[in-house]
Parts: sequence; structure tokens; C-alpha cells
Amino acid sequence: MDTEKRFAQYLIAAVSFIIGVAAIAGCLVANASLPIFKFALVTPSITPNPWAAGELSIVGDFVLIQPFTIKGNRFKPEDSIDIFLSSSENAPIERWTLIGEALGDNRVKADGTFVLNNLRIPTNLSPPYFIRARASSDKRLTCAVLQIDKSLVTGGITARSCGSGITPPAPVTLLPPLMTALPVPIQETPTFTPLDLVTTTPIPPTNTPAPLTPVPTNATSYWFGRFYANKDLTGNVVFEAAPVKDLAFSWGEGSPSPNVPVDNFSAIWERTEIFPDADQYEFMIKVDDGVRLFFDNKLISSPIEFRSGPLRTILISQFVTAGPHPIRVEYMEEQFNATIEVTWRKVNAAPGTFQGKYYNSLQHTGNVIYKSLDPQIDMDWSLALPPPGVAFDGFSVKWDSTLNITRTGRYVFNIIADSGVAILINNANIINELNNSGGTIERAIEVPINALGSYNMQVFYVNRSGRGRIKIDWQLIPPPVTPTPTPSLTPLPSNTPAPTTTSIPSATPRNTATPTFTPTATRTPTSLPPSTPTVTPTRALAGGSSIIDLLRPPKTSTPTRTPNP
Repeated sequence: MDTEKRFAQYLIAAVSFIIGVAAIAGCLVANASLPIFKFALVTPSITPNPWAAGELSIVGDFVLIQPFTIKGNRFKPEDSIDIFLSSSENAPIERWTLIGEALGDNRVKADGTFVLNNLRIPTNLSPPYFIRARASSDKRLTCAVLQIDKSLVTGGITARSCGSGITPPAPVTLLPPLMTALPVPIQETPTFTPLDLVTTTPIPPTNTPAPLTPVPTNATSYWFGRFYANKDLTGNVVFEAAPVKDLAFSWGEGSPSPNVPVDNFSAIWERTEIFPDADQYEFMIKVDDGVRLFFDNKLISSPIEFRSGPLRTILISQFVTAGPHPIRVEYMEEQFNATIEVTWRKVNAAPGTFQGKYYNSLQHTGNVIYKSLDPQIDMDWSLALPPPGVAFDGFSVKWDSTLNITRTGRYVFNIIADSGVAILINNANIINELNNSGGTIERAIEVPINALGSYNMQVFYVNRSGRGRIKIDWQLIPPPVTPTPTPSLTPLPSNTPAPTTTSIPSATPRNTATPTFTPTATRTPTSLPPSTPTVTPTRALAGGSSIIDLLRPPKTSTPTRTPNP
């Protein structure tokens, strides 16, 4: 009985389950009361932010032709900063010119700020000017921009941050993909179709802006060139070359581009170079045919070099101040081979050359305004102006050189100076009259130098006002001439050969050995010939005698001995 009851319970439960399932299925088939959901994978649309954070401002007054200072805020600490300038706010990044770098001690401080001094507007750009920054940890330019509108001495400056005139796309935080329920419309006609409970709905692609063209790490190390289909740099540009790091081309008898003719074309290359410090540089140009070189928009090559001619090398010496300088090369090709190469290097002073540094102060301190390499110190600024940038009055100069001594002795230093001068050799004062204000100094100073070798020589000059003049030279004082003694007669020394004895009788015994000599056989001894002394000079004496006369024996009669019969 119990078994039958349990069986009946199981059967009722099974029938109930089947009825429930059938009811649910019926509702689904009839699209009755239960909604159907499709699930789609939805990804947020992300628009990259083309700008970097940061704020810029100019410190103090801005004068277009003078150096200026920029301060940055809201930058990442310890970042180095590049400052760029362009005449177009929307120019591609490769067209922005680097005008300064905040490196080393000028890097971003812990509070997110930096200050960069001695920035200049390149003279080859026309207003308006736009200035942005770029951090080393983020290669994008800053959203903030400085706009300088006027070309007058004092420029009108507008500093815009991202919240004042520039609205970059808002950054979107990337979230995990979301499962979004999408209601499916209810079908009016009930049909039984396979259920697609989960379907991925495709999302149309978003229009992502193209990435900015990468800029070279050092924008100042690239030339931008354009070519013309004539020799005169006129007309339309027929070919704009890609930026190059080195200006060194040799096309032979070919062409730079299919758009450029093989002969009779011209080109212009431009760049802005940042020189780390003031110094003397030598520019070297290899060219076939013609060239013009401009530095700070001034022609520094000879005008006659823009001509047809064979391959040649042109050397140009140029003093360069620290900071950015625009450089422009104008090239002309007439026919046959085409070559252009431009390089430069810092000039090393040759031995004995005076390396001069000019200051706009009387204490030889402050910024070096000009450097020179002078073979000698002989300047007269009443006949010519001081170097570029040096004040006419109130300037000073320091020269360093090496004094090479090849002969010891006493040297005389001849000095002319107006106003003050000091000279040190191996840190020993030769003259120190820097405080002179009483007109021209003229000195001749003797200096004994007793050892051969090289000596450090320093010359300090000060021009307070008026006529500037300095000249220094030196020379070895000849040793005193020793007078040649006047010859005088002295007795000959005892070792002077003397004539043999004049005693004749000592030679006669040979004639008396035979007593039978007869008078006819008698030989009369004659005087011996006098011995000629070896002394050759004959010096006249008083009375007409000579040394040889004194050496001759006196003339005496010779006695004749007659043997006895």
C-alpha cells in the first residue's frame, strides 16, 4: 500500500512538471507575456587627447628684439622641457622651431614649475608668433599657448590655457566592456524560430584622428629645403625636400627630383641652430656652382660666390653668440656637376694666437659679448668700431696666449694703452695699470727670461671712454758687444826659433889641421848665411827696422889666421 502511494506521488509530480514546461513553451511560442533580450558588447568610443597639460607665461616685460623668460606650471617634476615657436598655431609639429631647452638645473622642479631664460624670437619668422612646450615624458605639445601678435618693439601677448580659448577633446576613461540589454521588438505573427539568446551587435568604428607626425629629437639639427626650376630662386617651388640632418648633396650631372631640371635650377635650405656658448666658428662650404650663406639674416659669404664655377671650398670665420641663430643657404646650379655641402666647427687657436674675450663691463665679468683670435695685439678703436655688440665706451678685453721662448736673455715689452692695461706672465705681474684714467700709457719694460719653454701670457685691457687703443710687442735685447783689443807689439816668447851662433872661429879648426898649408892654399872663412827665423809677419818698427832685422846677427869682420911657416 505504501509503495502504491509513493508511486502515485511521483507520478503527480512528474505530470505537474510536464504541464509547467508545456505552459512556458506555449508562452514562448505565442510571444505572449515574456520579453526576449539580446545582449551586445558595447565599448566606449575613445578620442585621444592631442594636447599635453601645462601652463606657460612670460616673466617680466617682453621686448621683441631682446631675450625673454618663460615660466611653466603644472608639468611633471624632473622632466626636461623643449620650447617651440611657430608662426602658425595649427602648423604640423615638424614645422615648429625649437628655441630653447630646459635641461639640467632648469628641469621641472618638484612643484611642477620651470623657468627658462635667454629665449629669442628668430628673425626669419614673421608675426604672429605661437609658443608651446613639450616635456620629455610626453612628446605632445602643450595645450597652453603663448600668442604674440605685434611686430613692434613691444609685442602684444596673449597667454591661453586649455580653459581659455583652446578646448581639446575631453579625455575618456577606458572602462571594462559593458553587457547592455537591448529589447527586441515582439513579433506580431507567432512563429517558432531557434532562439538566439546572446548576440554580439557590431559597433561601427570611430573616426580616430591621425597621430601627429613625430618631430626629430633635436629639431635644430634638420634642414628644410625647397627647389626652383630656374637659377634665380624665383617663381613657384617645384620640389619641397624632406628635412635632412646634414646639408651634403652631390647629384653629379643628375637632378634632385623629377620635378627639378638637370641644369639651371636653384634651392634654399633653412634651419635654426642653437649654439651652446659664444665662440669663434669656421663655416666651410663645398660648392659647384654658386652659393650664398646667410647667418642671422646677414650675408657672410662673398657676393661673388653666387656664380657658375668649378668645385671649390670656401672658408668663412664668424663669431657666434650663445642661443638660437637662423641659417640660410642659397644655391645655384648652372650645368654639369652639382654639389653643395655646408658644415661648421669651433675654431681652435693656433700656438701664439691671442684669444680675446670682450665684456660690456670694466671688470672683465659678465657675459662674453664677443670672442676673437688675434695674431697680435694692435687695436685702434678710434679708427674702427669695437666688435658687434660691444659698447663703444666702458668695455674690457682679456687675451690669453702662450709665449714661446727659444732664446734666453733680457726682453723688452713695449706697451701702448688707452685707458688701462695689465700683463701677467706665468701669473707674475709685468705691468698693472688697469686703474689708469689719465690718458695714454706708454711703457718699455725689461724682463729677464732665463729658461727656454712656453709661458702663459694674459693681457687685461680696460677702455673707460673715448679713444680706445692698445698695442703690445716684445723683442730680445741683444747682448752688449765686446770690443776687439787693438794689436800691440810684444817681444817674441823665448821658444821662438833663434839663429845659430855667430861665432866663426869655432868652425875653423878643420882648416888648420895640415901645417903644410901655403898661403895660396889659405881659405878665407866667409860669414855663414844667416838663419831665417820661422816668424813670418814683418811688423815695421821705428826707424824702418823690422822683427826680422832684429833677429839677424850683427855684421863683424872675420879674422884670417895664417899658419906659421
